[in-house]
Amino acid sequence: MAASLFLAGTTGCVTGGRPARPPRAEVRAVWLNPWAFNSPEIRAATLAKVRRAHLNTVFLQTPSVAGNYGIEWGGASPENYTAFLKDLKAAGITVHGWIINRERRGQGTQADFTSEIERNAQRDWALAVLAAWPALDGIHFDYIRYGDWASHDTAKAAGVTETVASSAEAIRAKCPGKNLTAAVFTAASPSYMGHAGGGKRAWEDPAP
Repeated sequence: MAASLFLAGTTGCVTGGRPARPPRAEVRAVWLNPWAFNSPEIRAATLAKVRRAHLNTVFLQTPSVAGNYGIEWGGASPENYTAFLKDLKAAGITVHGWIINRERRGQGTQADFTSEIERNAQRDWALAVLAAWPALDGIHFDYIRYGDWASHDTAKAAGVTETVASSAEAIRAKCPGKNLTAAVFTAASPSYMGHAGGGKRAWEDPAP
């Protein structure tokens, strides 16, 4: 399973005698779960597709580490993960460790991001992935949220924001040069936007 993202940048040019603007970064990326790298043959085929599509970034779904679970589509093994990471890096591809369903960090239970203990555990999860695979260029927090949209409130939304912020700070401090990206769907959820529950918004306060 793979879903792709294309973000186009622009190159600088001189127009009307004005100086050229510096080029912006360009990311051409795909998310890959273990079905895309769980054997040598599949890894070779996937890498060929990545190169043929002229992609420069892969979000690679990580195995469970340090007692953290999330969801493991296809059952990523550390051995297969390490092998494909090596292949991608050798091909000049930027690779981010993709951690999915962070709200289910502990054996399928809902994480409470208002808890400092939980926020620290989420941070440590990201650092554990980077420690296990130092060749990674960064971490991607995917779908960081509460499972029940209707139960959201300002404190919970702030807890999600603080989880991302504190994890980013820790990564910058402990792993210089590594990046953190995050997909936070709180503000776009159907109940928050009023598309569920008869059109009533789940809560009126600002969300990240």
